[in-house]
Amino acid sequence: MDILKKTDERLEFILDFNKRLAVFHTCVTELEDWLGEGRKRLDGIRNPVELLSPEDRVTKTMEVQEDITKKSEFCGKQETEKNEIFPKQGEKVSSDAKKFLERLKTVRTELNKLDEEIKTECAKFSEDVKYFAEFQTGIKAFDPWMKKAEQRIIDGLMQPKSLVEACEILGSSKNFQEECEAKLKIL
Repeated sequence: MDILKKTDERLEFILDFNKRLAVFHTCVTELEDWLGEGRKRLDGIRNPVELLSPEDRVTKTMEVQEDITKKSEFCGKQETEKNEIFPKQGEKVSSDAKKFLERLKTVRTELNKLDEEIKTECAKFSEDVKYFAEFQTGIKAFDPWMKKAEQRIIDGLMQPKSLVEACEILGSSKNFQEECEAKLKIL
């Protein structure tokens, strides 16, 4: 009876191992498949088919970054599972187990690489959005002055009737010139 009990325990261990290995295989395959999708999404951000505004690029980049973070956590769980079901370091590892370990290692490497690339892209686009926002703010501040200046040019100078009026027009014109030069420096 003792032999039957030991055999049942070993069979139960093998069945549990096979279930865990099947789940591990499925998870690693899922991660490998997602890496292809993640790469396509990054390429879509770098070389968009349709014109994307800077804000849209940052949004899409951050969405991919969020997905990478989730996949990285999921990969971490698989690495924990790997430590539980595969032989420890220093123990003999079968060639099949080595293939699984290499696949997981490749997934982690690619995931880290994709994460670095997406962070770089996000930084580029974030800078673009920052400069674009500064540009828009500058336009908002500059536009009213520009319209006023255009109207002043259209209206032209009035004929002075006295020397005092001529001096006032000259002073006003010099002030306008200084304003124009100051605005030119802003541009």
